[in-house]
Amino acid sequence: MSPIDRTPASKRPRPNEERDAKFYFMGGDIVLSAPDEGGIIIYFRVHASKLSQYSAVFREKLAAMTAYDVSLYDDVALVELKDDANDLRDFINILYGPLCVDISFNIWKF
Repeated sequence: MSPIDRTPASKRPRPNEERDAKFYFMGGDIVLSAPDEGGIIIYFRVHASKLSQYSAVFREKLAAMTAYDVSLYDDVALVELKDDANDLRDFINILYGPLCVDISFNIWKF
């Protein structure tokens, strides 16, 4: 472990996995994973309450989860999805609203 990265090796993503740069909230209580177009598994750590509030599919899935069928990632429940990671990122971006919108582009033209 390098002096800068204090994350234990067991919690660090493997080479074919990575945490989403925008939607990996340490206060999140559930991790969603999905493959991107290159086959890399992307992890999103979000809030189950947000998913349940706006998605009947997630509400039902989360309600049906039991301790016996839950895998963990970074000490919280992991839900592995087959959806494309970019589609999932777009969905999460809508859930979290304009406070999480990427405004890195310049809209002002002079």
